[in-house]
Amino acid sequence: MITVGVGNFVLLKLPQARETLEAVQSFDSGAFWTEARYWYFLLALAYWAFTAWYCARIMLGKRFPLDDIGDCVSPRFATALVCWLPRLLGLMSCIPMTLYFAFGGQHSPLYWLPMAILSCLFLAFVVVRKKLFGVAGWAHRPDCPYPRFDKLGTLAVVMMAAMVATSWLLLLAVLIGKADAARAVGSPALLLAALGGWTLFGSIALMYVPKSLGWPALTLLPFALALGASFSNENHLVAQSAAPAPDAEHGAPDKLIADFREWKMKHDAARPGQPIYLVASAGGASRAAYWTGAMLWELENFARASGRSFAPNIYAMSGVSGGSLGLAAFAGALASRPGQESAPLPRTLLEFLGKDFLAPAIGYMLYPDALARFSPLPCTGCDRSRGLEESWAEDWRRLMPDDPAADWFTRKLPALKQGRDALPHLILNAASVSDGKRVVQSSLDFLPPEAYDLLDKRLDTSRLTLAGAVHNSARFPYISPGGLVYTRSPRAQWDYLVDGGYFENSGVATINTILNRLHAEKDLLGPNDRVVVIVIENDPAWEHEWLCKGNKENICKHDASDAAASKANAQATAQAGAATGSAATGSTSTCPAAAKTPLLAELTIPPLALYQSRNARAHAAEAEAIRILGGCAEQRVVELRYPKVTGEKEPPMSWFLNAGSRDIMERKLGGERPEASQKAYLAFREQWQLMRRYIAAGSQAPAPIPAQAPKN
Repeated sequence: MITVGVGNFVLLKLPQARETLEAVQSFDSGAFWTEARYWYFLLALAYWAFTAWYCARIMLGKRFPLDDIGDCVSPRFATALVCWLPRLLGLMSCIPMTLYFAFGGQHSPLYWLPMAILSCLFLAFVVVRKKLFGVAGWAHRPDCPYPRFDKLGTLAVVMMAAMVATSWLLLLAVLIGKADAARAVGSPALLLAALGGWTLFGSIALMYVPKSLGWPALTLLPFALALGASFSNENHLVAQSAAPAPDAEHGAPDKLIADFREWKMKHDAARPGQPIYLVASAGGASRAAYWTGAMLWELENFARASGRSFAPNIYAMSGVSGGSLGLAAFAGALASRPGQESAPLPRTLLEFLGKDFLAPAIGYMLYPDALARFSPLPCTGCDRSRGLEESWAEDWRRLMPDDPAADWFTRKLPALKQGRDALPHLILNAASVSDGKRVVQSSLDFLPPEAYDLLDKRLDTSRLTLAGAVHNSARFPYISPGGLVYTRSPRAQWDYLVDGGYFENSGVATINTILNRLHAEKDLLGPNDRVVVIVIENDPAWEHEWLCKGNKENICKHDASDAAASKANAQATAQAGAATGSAATGSTSTCPAAAKTPLLAELTIPPLALYQSRNARAHAAEAEAIRILGGCAEQRVVELRYPKVTGEKEPPMSWFLNAGSRDIMERKLGGERPEASQKAYLAFREQWQLMRRYIAAGSQAPAPIPAQAPKN
């Protein structure tokens, strides 16, 4: 019952899981009979339903030596329960999924039909199976009002062996086939098959076998084993899989000022008067990566098409989590195809960021890494970190097989810019578990105050690759594990790393450190030097979440809920359209309430506050960047937030985006859209056009955004 409930809740209620369900049947390919992942999902659904039914049936039908069911007070009820409870559990594995595919979202027609047929066939099978296969061993006894059995028959043993073999085959497929196998099967099928395997293990190994021997059920044994093994089986290690690279380390002192001075000298000689860009990209898994990559790809191609410069004017890029992946991929695209810097960047960048990175992570998490929790010895080959890191490195290599940058994600951070001075520095932010401080991984010898440098020579991190550094920035439990870092000599545990969003989710805090250092250095920045910070945020945002509106601060009064903001936005849009007799051209938004009563407040307030403080710290860092650069009037901070649009599907924060979500994100950048009348979209377009004007203006200052009249 637990696995049936968990499976339905995860797949039907979590946006990340629904995104994968849509991908097996709606956007990426045509009819369901040509989509292999759909049929794998259907087979996994049948497997899950069958294990739920069969395990419940044999547990209710077995006569155990020590039977704690008690005396039967209603033979009729007991007979019906033994007959229909297993059937109901099996049907509850099929029917909710069928209904979701039929009515629950943007789906192509007929995808629900094979699932409905499966549900009907399953019900028919469990009802008529007695006539087909018989029920050997089941018999009435005077002390029991319904038939039960003492020993499993040969057919039953064969069936259970086949179900166990299925789970082991999937385990081997993930270990051997890695990302290719996991993607071929798909995340939903991997989850359902794992739930089926856990149902089988829990029912047979932990309950049926020990109770048949006269022992109590061993349901607590896995927890005890996992607890005991956890003292010696840590396998989530940072930078321990590649060959050592002594040059991939940082030493003292901090070289930020010297490096920037040298870079600026070349910048001023080649592109005098042009802006200096610093880019920060917030966390958000593939949503952040794709949004970041799509915008930077568009801006770079706009610059190349107009004979201007964008990427060569970027000094450094600071990323968190998925934003780190987007920045790393953009830098890799710039490093590719040497000698073709004026040609448009190919869509290879977006093809890479649009890959399914969730399935490899889920495959490792549910199969080899789950099994490794019970081993007293560490299994480094089972580490689910490999699902993401190896996928990034291999996918990039396959997309650029003959390119000098084909090994981009397996390079060491300090070596990224070797021979390519025009490439921006990458600064990837993680967080320490022991004290919550920022942990910086950078291609530059640079250390913010109250932070750690992961490439410090005292740490055993010389093997760290770019893929590993990106993942360290994106270790958001529980899909990604915290990573253990060792000191070099003596070898000892130093600390665990987690997602940089635990410290600050936008990456702007690191940019602010650079800004303060540059402004504090005399004669480094002249009065005509224009430093521009590009903030890339992927959390869907209402209009009030932009800190600057035009050249004014965007200050709002807390007077409505998010739902009210959405309703007011839609009503104002409709009224504007009615007033003009055409499509709406204006709208009104309002700010969310200062407080809303959460469900089960006593339980949910602590985690909710912790999660929201992640965004609050990011906003505070962004506001500080605006202050450092002279306020909103200077228009030196460009806020490229993902605009929230009433009634539109929001891409989930997941390591997988289906084709529909990717299309929605790309179309935000392509000019007028049906939602162009909504305030959040207008706020985004205002900043997007400001960024394009910076590029088009070159050495000239861009035309400012006009001030807007304040709204009551």
